[in-house]
Amino acid sequence: MDRVVIIGSGAAGLSAAIRLAEENVPSFIVEEMPPWRAQSNMAEGGINAALDTMGQHDEPALHEEETYKAGRFLACREAVHRLTHSAPKIVNTLFAWGMSLNLNEDGTIQQRPFGGQTKKRTAFASASTGKQLMYTLAARARFFEAGRMIRHITGFRFLKLMT
Repeated sequence: MDRVVIIGSGAAGLSAAIRLAEENVPSFIVEEMPPWRAQSNMAEGGINAALDTMGQHDEPALHEEETYKAGRFLACREAVHRLTHSAPKIVNTLFAWGMSLNLNEDGTIQQRPFGGQTKKRTAFASASTGKQLMYTLAARARFFEAGRMIRHITGFRFLKLMT
């Protein structure tokens, strides 16, 4: 059976492998070190998503506008749209998978201001958001590893990729 080769087991690599496995497409993750050593573990700030859990009437369209403006209108508008409008579903999915995040008293995901936003839009896990994200993705990937949909090849460092 053919497999998709994914280079790196950080947040992007694990997310890609999980998504492929959910579509019944097997993958090999070629990595220098296992996921718990990936640089994604070092991310501390949080994940931006217009969840509107802080009662500020936030919405993805406003998130999109602020993100596009912050990028000095140079970013691909379609990419910014897809990112900001997908973000609430992604954060809620991670939370449903068991990602530890700071919570409000009512049990909703707490959000804080970050990076010049006009709304409290950053979901976070104290100062360990990256570590919590990687724990969650690694646990989700293990389910598919057990079914051999995701396989890891560890110990390879890519300096140059030739096609």
